[in-house]
Amino acid sequence: MLKNGAYYIDELLTHHRALGIRNFLFIDNGSDDRTREMLAGHPYITVVINTLPVATHEALLRSQIARRFIKGGWFLFVDSDELIDMVNATGRTFRDYARYCNDNEYDAVVGQCLDLFSDLPLSETLTWDYAQSIQRFDRYSLNAIKDFSYHDPSVGFSWFLRNNTVSNPQIHLKFGGIRKELFGENCALTNHRMVKNAPDIEIYSHPHCSSNIRCADFTLLLRHYKFAGNFAERERAQVAKKVWQHGEDRNRIAVVQDSSFRFACKQAYRFRDASQLAEQNFLTCSKTFYESFPPVPRSQEGS
Repeated sequence: MLKNGAYYIDELLTHHRALGIRNFLFIDNGSDDRTREMLAGHPYITVVINTLPVATHEALLRSQIARRFIKGGWFLFVDSDELIDMVNATGRTFRDYARYCNDNEYDAVVGQCLDLFSDLPLSETLTWDYAQSIQRFDRYSLNAIKDFSYHDPSVGFSWFLRNNTVSNPQIHLKFGGIRKELFGENCALTNHRMVKNAPDIEIYSHPHCSSNIRCADFTLLLRHYKFAGNFAERERAQVAKKVWQHGEDRNRIAVVQDSSFRFACKQAYRFRDASQLAEQNFLTCSKTFYESFPPVPRSQEGS
């Protein structure tokens, strides 16, 4: 689902097609830029136009429209500013991971969202196109992240998780990150973005999860480029139009006073791949997963 997503479309499609994904369903929430024109230039694209407000209809729009147009298989829900990565993905496709889930009777894969950023001031990054941002937003922070057990009742959406099972107890719900560190947001980083399209599963019962699922024994990575392009201007426009009710966009632009702002955190790492995040315990993978998807030796990468 997107609105005025022309900035992201080419790279969004290129990245996920490389994972072996062929068909894409877009919910256009009222774009007035080149979004629809650009999508019309790509094959295997379906566009549904629905302008109900996302603040109150996000989960319903995603679930109802997905089920209406797609029969069987698996859903991979991705926001326009996100790129999905799997651990040890070299030479493998999304189909390989879906097959693994089918073989082990899993219904969903937990995703962990990682905000990527540049250490340069906004004045230098706001003119970059999305391809440049993906390449040069190569920093991330693991500070200010708090873990909760999957069924911790103190989590705000725990009611929607009550009938779920998680096959790997090391998979936790994560909150915070760079947005907590710099803007004070206690944002949820965990979600269910890879979900089997089975009738007894309630997809998008909540914006961060689905219900009646058995979660796989591994997690996937959502690279989040929220700060790419002129993000501060986008935030100001959202505040003016009252797109969201949570107030997080107002908090961010209160901190980002001008284009001299830079993402200065306590400790930043340089991003390599999803496997690096598994090594740092941001992502979680079982022994069985690694036996099925062993790492490719670096000498063989790209061969």
